[in-house]
Amino acid sequence: MSLILYTQPRCHYCEIMIRMLSKMDEAEGFQVVDITKDAEAKAFMKWQGHKTVPMIYWRVPDKDVWVNKDIDTRKLTGETLGIRIRDAIASTKKDNCLVFDVDGTITPSREKIDPAHAQILLEFTKLTDVYFLTGSDFAKTKEQLGELTKAVKGSYQCGGNELWIKDSLVESTPDFNMHKVMVKWCKQKLAESKFPHRTGKKHIDIRPGMMNFSIIGRGCTKKQRKEYITYDNKNNEREQLSADFNNIFHSYSAQIAGETGIDICEAGRDKGQVVKSLEDVYNCIMFFGDDTQQGGNDYPFASKIREAPNKVFAVSGPEETFDTLQTLRKLFVNEWPGQDSGVEGQL
Repeated sequence: MSLILYTQPRCHYCEIMIRMLSKMDEAEGFQVVDITKDAEAKAFMKWQGHKTVPMIYWRVPDKDVWVNKDIDTRKLTGETLGIRIRDAIASTKKDNCLVFDVDGTITPSREKIDPAHAQILLEFTKLTDVYFLTGSDFAKTKEQLGELTKAVKGSYQCGGNELWIKDSLVESTPDFNMHKVMVKWCKQKLAESKFPHRTGKKHIDIRPGMMNFSIIGRGCTKKQRKEYITYDNKNNEREQLSADFNNIFHSYSAQIAGETGIDICEAGRDKGQVVKSLEDVYNCIMFFGDDTQQGGNDYPFASKIREAPNKVFAVSGPEETFDTLQTLRKLFVNEWPGQDSGVEGQL
């Protein structure tokens, strides 16, 4: 997809347009094409019925939007052109999508989704595009969500460092490169923590583009998990761990993740990296997450879509998520009053 300005030599208004677009955020990365040197561009102009330049087009596969249609270039302002560009881009995007964190948002942490909740999500996949965005690897998400991973538009794993579509890996970042000093830091924190239990399993979990660090470790019992959650709520251990890590390793980022761990990644390799790819396709992104506060691993994504028309739903657990979803259903279902609506005869 591209914003293209079609020009030709010795065109005064083309030069004005180039200067104007160069100063506009909406036109970032625009292309200038001289139709006297590009036969394909000249043919495109002729096919569109143009006999003069400058002409501005927003071009995406299967659709071309004439941005400066019916505008007198002599009277054109940056504000007017900016509105036209934004409208052109919006006209080629889908209306909206739903994005869900997994653990603590649509499932209890590390557990399988409730069948009734799975059915609700399945129904929404038929109404709009649905994505998952989680710090877990795909194998764990598949275990939790089952066939839902095939029904959704895509599943972003490992903090957005992998993209799975229809259970096939289509994009991936290399595994996190953990320096020896980080290993030493983790071992030190394991020794310092006053929480009594250690499973000895995957306290350090290396994943594509990131790692997860957990004091209690993988494979803990439900009782031990609850005990750690209580301990962490009282002592803010994970918040302190994240702050300490970030103070030492400045080119990396640590955030609270799930109920027992922290996610660590290189700066920019967190969930926030997914925003651009979704914004290129959708006018509105609706996100559900349980760690959207600053310091949580949903925050890098949520903080980038705070402005309307996007919407962030900070939830406390699956029940709140699905209660909220039920109230949103009317946004995705256009029901015409009639035989099945219960309001027949009122038109």
